Parts: sequence; C-alpha cells; structure tokens
Amino acid sequence: MSQKSKRFVFSLILSLCSLAVAHDIAYGSEDEHDRCRHHHEREILLRVGPSEYFTRLADALAQARIIRASDSRPIRITVAEGVYSQEALPLVLDVRDLAVIGSTVLNLDPDTRIPTAAPPTVETRIVPPEPAPPNGTSYFVITTDNVTLTGFSLDAAILDNMDLFPIPETLEIFVDGSRTPSRSLSGFLVCGNYLTNNTAIDRAEHHIVGLDPVATLGITVRHASGIIKGNLMYGHHDAIEITEGLETSPPHILVTKNRALKNDNGVHLSGDRMCFEPPTMSDCATPGTVFAEVAANDLSENAFRDLGFGFIFGADLVVFPYSTMAPTTTPSSIVANIHDNKMTGSNYGFVISPWARFTQCAAPNAASFRFDGTFSDNVLTGNRRSRAQASFDFWARTINPNLTQFCYRRNSVININALDREFDGCLDYNNPVIDPGGGGVEGGEPLNNTLSLNSVNLVGTRISPLDTVPPSNPCNVE
Repeated sequence: MSQKSKRFVFSLILSLCSLAVAHDIAYGSEDEHDRCRHHHEREILLRVGPSEYFTRLADALAQARIIRASDSRPIRITVAEGVYSQEALPLVLDVRDLAVIGSTVLNLDPDTRIPTAAPPTVETRIVPPEPAPPNGTSYFVITTDNVTLTGFSLDAAILDNMDLFPIPETLEIFVDGSRTPSRSLSGFLVCGNYLTNNTAIDRAEHHIVGLDPVATLGITVRHASGIIKGNLMYGHHDAIEITEGLETSPPHILVTKNRALKNDNGVHLSGDRMCFEPPTMSDCATPGTVFAEVAANDLSENAFRDLGFGFIFGADLVVFPYSTMAPTTTPSSIVANIHDNKMTGSNYGFVISPWARFTQCAAPNAASFRFDGTFSDNVLTGNRRSRAQASFDFWARTINPNLTQFCYRRNSVININALDREFDGCLDYNNPVIDPGGGGVEGGEPLNNTLSLNSVNLVGTRISPLDTVPPSNPCNVE
C-alpha cells in the first residue's frame, strides 16, 4: 500500500471513530428533546427570563465568563419561553463546557423523530433590536470546545430593500473554530432550533428574481467537529453550510435528523476556504479536508426560487467547492458518508459541482479538489430532473449554457460509491476531456479530471431535461 493510500485509510479510521461517538449521542434511546437538554449533576446553573435575576442572555454569558476564570465545572444557562429583543448581537459563546438551552420545542414525527414542518407553539425567540441591522442579523457565534446550543427560534430579519445589494450573507448560527489558538474546536452540538428567513419566502411567493440581500445561511460550520441535529430550517440560501477543511486534525461533522425545506440548498458541503464570505481568513488559500456524515435527514422540497440563473435553482444536498486560488499542490477534499436521507422535490436530490470562481478560471496555481462519497438507503425519487448530478463546472451552467461566466475545475477527482446502486442510470454528469472554455478561459486544454461511479469512469456530458408532471423519467418515479 502506498504512503498516500495509508494516510487516506488512517484518516478514514479517525473519521469512523469520531462519528461512532457522535452516532451514540445522536441515536440513543432517550427522547430527542431530553438528549438535547441533558445536564450534568455537578454543573453550575444560570437562569434567564422575565422573572429571573438575568433578563438578558448576554448578561448571563458575561457571568459565565467570570465563573469560568476560577471554576472548571460545566455551566448550564436556561432561557425561559418568551421574546427577547434587547440582546447584544451576535451572542458569542466563548466559554468551554457550556450549554445554552432555550425553551423552543419542535414537533417531532413519531416514526422518524425528525421535526415536522409545523412551527413550534412554545418558543424562546430572539429578535434584533429596532431598527434591525440593514445587512441582517447574526445571532450566535460558537468559538470554543464543548458548547451546546439548543431550543431557540431565530429569523434572519432581513430588510426587504434591494438597494442594500450586494451585502454579505447573514450567518444565523456560526460555529467558528478558526478563532481559537489551535484554529479548530470540537464537541459542539447545535440541536432542536427553529431557523427561518420569512423575507426570502415572501419574495419567492411574489416571484422576485435574483440573488439578493435575503440570501442567508442557517447554520455555518468552519474548523469545527461536532453534531448538527434535529433542527427545522427554511428560507435560507443554505440551511446548513460546512466549509473549510484542515490539513491537520480535519473536522468531523455529523448532520442528522434535521428537516430543511424551502431553501435554495438543504445542506452545502464546501470544503474550500471562506476567501470571500465573511469573516474571511488571511490564510484562506490553504486547502484541507472535511469528514462528514449526513444521515437520516429530510432535505426535501428545496430549490424554491430563481436566483437569476434562468430556472428555479438549488438541490437538497450539494457539494460546491468554488474557491480555487491556492499556491499548493494539496487539494481540498471531502470524505462523506451519506445515508438514510430523504432528498426529493428539488432539481436533484444530490449535486456535486466543484467549479472555479470567476477570475480564478485561468489561475495557473488553482487548487484541485477530491470527493470520496459513500451513499446508501437514500430516497432520491420525485425530483425535477434526476436523482443526482456530478459536474466539474458550476452545475447551473449545464442547465443554462448562457451562464458563460463560470468555468471548469481542473485536476480534480469525484469518486461515488453507491452501495445500493441508487445512481445507476440516474446520474447526470458533465466531465468533458477538453475544456470548452468559459469564464474568460479560451478552452482547448485537457482538464485532467476523473469522475467514477462504483469504479466505472464516466466521461462526456449527460443532462436530463426538466421532467414532466407526472414524471416520465423513470429515475423520478416514486
């Protein structure tokens, strides 16, 4: 076995060990609400509420920082039901071994234990102070180890004003390990929250076209290992976004039991650096690896509006690495285990589309990308085109060839292992041998990409047309 293969196997073993622990946490026999709110008998308890000593969560967090300076016991902050409008946002959770627990209770499907689409009737809702910030509201930032955040209702609170465009995307909950001395954190749990963007839903219902200031992110993770479980999210550009791997101690993330609907994308695995999205990193050009398990989620009914690409954009689970500037031969990479999810009612259930971003198309030192994905027991029928697409260009261009501002990733690899052969005859792809050009690139050079499905190489282009209603494509028949 080569040294490269040994390193890959070793990394995979680390991934499986980490996710096994996460699996025990996520799939135990206890009720999901109790598990999100599990407490330690030696912990310090702080209460927030209209009749409590602390009426603001910000003040309880300040007290937690004082306590942590001299006491290592776990700290638990409970927040009573109600609407909180006087918080200093964003609320930074920078105290390790901390649980911040609101009172929002999601309705769970009795069979799957996934939240239903029904809004909760008991809520701890945080709202921005008036006037609302013009570029949206970020509520929570987790910046240290072993932090639990559960039981909150949050809306992006975007002002419906197109004059604000373009602005950075709002991150409602941001788990950011890059702020720690080690540049990574572990042990986070984001569980049982209700995250919405009502402005985006309203704009879509009024058929307003364009990527606009209401393009928010629900839960964003960078440089962090942990669990995203049992949340209900709608109206975002990405309900969940996993960004930025690391060369050493790569993050391991479990995404399970969530419901994401009416987002442009349900779950977005990027793997590339946040060179453009705030807060940007000075070393954002350094690629790395992400290990992810996406298990037992309902990611159906996404792709709900036209972002200006000429069609209703989006999919249920996407892999979109798009920042290619990296003066290194080390590729960014994602190793993913994707199983037991429902991914229906969108353009595709799954899309992987590593592409090059605009002016980086002709960069001689552009980083490559590698994806190794194992799929099993997913429901992928009932989509508008087919079950999945794998392309080395921005996948929207495969549907609308007029989007010539995008260009192809080079020297990259996509390996798909479908254990139950769920993609046989139902995988659209775009893998030309020679660059056809675009994005300022003349074309004509070899792309040197490899796409394989169950060890069979796929070359060329195959894209399904928009299906009829009822579906005529057998891949979409339920």
